Parts: sequence; structure tokens; C-alpha cells
Amino acid sequence: MADATLRAESPEKPDVVILAGGINRIAMFPGNRPGRKALLPMRGRPLISYVLDALKHSETVGRILVVAHPEVLEYVCRWQGVEGIREGYSLIRNARRGLLHATSERVLFCNPDQPLLTPAMIDDFVRQGLAKDADIVSSWVEWSDIGPYEEEGEHKFERFGDGRFAHGNLFLVRRDIPEAPQVRKRLEGMYAGRKHPVKFAWAMGPGLFARFLWARMRKQLPSLQETLNIAGRHFGVRIVPVVCACPEIALDVDEPEDYAAAVRHLEEREARLREARPLETSPAAAVSAA
Repeated sequence: MADATLRAESPEKPDVVILAGGINRIAMFPGNRPGRKALLPMRGRPLISYVLDALKHSETVGRILVVAHPEVLEYVCRWQGVEGIREGYSLIRNARRGLLHATSERVLFCNPDQPLLTPAMIDDFVRQGLAKDADIVSSWVEWSDIGPYEEEGEHKFERFGDGRFAHGNLFLVRRDIPEAPQVRKRLEGMYAGRKHPVKFAWAMGPGLFARFLWARMRKQLPSLQETLNIAGRHFGVRIVPVVCACPEIALDVDEPEDYAAAVRHLEEREARLREARPLETSPAAAVSAA
């Protein structure tokens, strides 16, 4: 009876969907040939393996689903408990495929190019996100928390009325989120313009775009939550931000500079772990446990 009560009070672990259909169209390092981003070699391992490691050691997530090309699925399905889903023709369609295969009430979305992600970062976001009553919980990082990543992370931050924030790469979404063709099209536009404020505002709709331009001219930008409220009303969903203290969740690998910085930080992290745990013999295990 006590066990049943404990299970009822414990939040359900969300399934995870890794949207791993991206392609690198530029070389990330000398001799690199563009190809599937998830399989980009980094320190002798495919890029997605760092994310899988972090998820495998997380305390708060359930099943791990990967939406990707068959070439990527052939690799990830070697991992015990990881399930593969054939990709579609757009990122939003792939997200929908992930939701259809998930069984938990909430679903965590992440990318394959987050090599600095750790179990603790995932658990912090999931615990905060599950406490929010929202259709979409999006992760954000405030500039004051940029820490040692200022050089490579500065361009990812945009100014809102209440500070400078960067969009993180973790989302918690209700599995039964409303869907309509026009919403899907607009979401695809928002994702395509997520790193360009003007394109992002335009994709949200004429109302927000006009307010965005007017606010920029008057230097009175809406707050982060106000911006998400406008977008949410337009789509008929409730969007809530979770501001995380870990800047790594906003650092993905899009450019050669991102790649070089990620390698450097992984090596520095591994060196710190070796000093803290001199008996540790497996570099991969050390990175996973960070």
C-alpha cells in the first residue's frame, strides 16, 4: 500500500525524443566531410553519444526515442533501451512523430549536438518543468550565468525587457498538444528563425512582429514571459520559460568555432574529473558522470 501511494505521488518520468535529423553542410574541422550531424566525430565518438550518455544517467527521464535517418538509427539502436523512429521531411513533422510514439503525459525534446549536457542539467530542467502548468516549457539561460562560455555563447543571447537570455535546447511538451496545419507551418518558421530575432518575431505572426519593431524603436522590449505569452495566445497554447543556471544547455554545435569550443571544454572537464577522481580509468565514463 505504501509503495502504491509513493508511485501515485511521484511525477511520471517523461519520455525523451532526440530530434537527430540534422545535416552538417559545412566542415567542422580540417578533413571533416559534411554529413549527419548526430554522427559527427568528436574525440573519437559520434556527437549524439554524449547526449545519450547524459540521458542514460539521468534520474528523471523514461524511454529514449531518436527520430533520425536510418544511418543514424543504425548507430543509436546499438544502445540498450534506445528506440529509433524513421525521420520525416521537416523538424516539426519529426517532433510530431516523436509525440505519437511517446506514452508519457509530458515529453522531453532535445538535440543530438549538445555534447556538454550532463545528467544533472537534464534533471534540473525536468524537475522544474514538471512543476509548471503549461503546454510547452522552454529552457532559457540568463547572461549573468554565462560563466566560462562568454566567448562562444555571446552571440546566442538576445535582449528582452527583463534581461538578456539565450534559448536552451531542452523543451518539455504535453503529448496531447493541439495541432493544426497553420500552427505547424508557423512553428517551422519559428524554428528556422530561432537565432535571428527579426525572423523569429515574423514567424510568430503580424501582431508580435509589429510589437517587436515598435518596442525596438522605443527601446521598450517586452519581457521574456510577455513574449512567450503573445506567442502562446497566437497558437492557443500556454508557453512558460524555465531559466536554468547551466549555460551548457544553450551551447550546440552549428559552426566550426562551436565544435572547437566544445572539444576544449570537454577536455577541461575531463581533466578536472581526473584530478577529483584519480582512480577513474574510463574517459567516456568520466564525461558521462559529470
